[in-house]
Amino acid sequence: MKKRNWATAADRNPLGKLADRLTIGPPTITSLLSFLDSGEYLLVFAGLIDEYLPGKRREIMTGTEEERVRKFGELFGKAYFPLSDSDIYDGEIERIVQGVPIDLYGITGTNYEELDDWSEGELMMMALCHTPYGEWTGHPGDGGKFHPNTSLKIALFDELKPVIGVELLSQIPGDGWDAKVLHRLTDGTKFEGIGAFADWIGQDTGYIWTDGNWDEYGPSEWDPELVARLKQQYKPAMKLLDDKNRLARWLEEKKPEHFAQLLGYLRLSLVPKEQLPLPLNIEGDITKNGKTLVEIFDEEAKHRGKEKGPRVRIRVATVEDFVAGTAF
Repeated sequence: MKKRNWATAADRNPLGKLADRLTIGPPTITSLLSFLDSGEYLLVFAGLIDEYLPGKRREIMTGTEEERVRKFGELFGKAYFPLSDSDIYDGEIERIVQGVPIDLYGITGTNYEELDDWSEGELMMMALCHTPYGEWTGHPGDGGKFHPNTSLKIALFDELKPVIGVELLSQIPGDGWDAKVLHRLTDGTKFEGIGAFADWIGQDTGYIWTDGNWDEYGPSEWDPELVARLKQQYKPAMKLLDDKNRLARWLEEKKPEHFAQLLGYLRLSLVPKEQLPLPLNIEGDITKNGKTLVEIFDEEAKHRGKEKGPRVRIRVATVEDFVAGTAF
């Protein structure tokens, strides 16, 4: 006897579909009426269960539509990764089958500009990172040059002036540090998270979860390779978010002091080792005499000012200098 293809066999009539696909006994009047409105979605939903949660169809398909969706979300989350609460708790099968319902944590250029939506800790980290938005002169892969949008950094510095002061802001070199440099300098230290933050605001984390957003992307259809990729990326993507959030909270605990420690540590990369005035501890922010690197820089500047004879002086840049120097 030739076996029926379940898809074509189920096209006979609603009762045939129920008998062929649900196989959980006679339907209730409520479930039948619901099915008549969205039978095709129910078939696809049953297919998703068989694909990703084999052997769980009877457990999931018992109950109302809302109960089925929540049970699917619960079991799928344990086996793969959490699905979007907003879609799961809406309890509509149609929402589930139209695309993989996940939360995306990436940002857009519009998000970057809306400074009121950022925490002070995030703003402090943003001040230290290269501005990821701007224009290219020439092709990026053929010797082109990137020109950051300086108005974004100016607005950011204005927002931070009352938080950490102009003096600290003025010690940030140029447009800050590149993400790769930040990773190299801080990964494995108490400052880990600033590199992850730089990747995140530049949409360059390498993870769908943290590079994608619902403003620029639509839902993706269910696909085993996509699900496997999302599962593989979920934990490292969440760690990235945790790392940047942890550092943001730490910066907010003692705003000027902690920012000065992080800034001082990053400024070490600008000073040749043989010119460092005193040995620093492993985290680079405290010297043997208990002074921070920023304090040492200030003392060195005062000492040079007392020396006799002509000397080339390097003045600490101000916010206004930053604006003038990046205006072209």
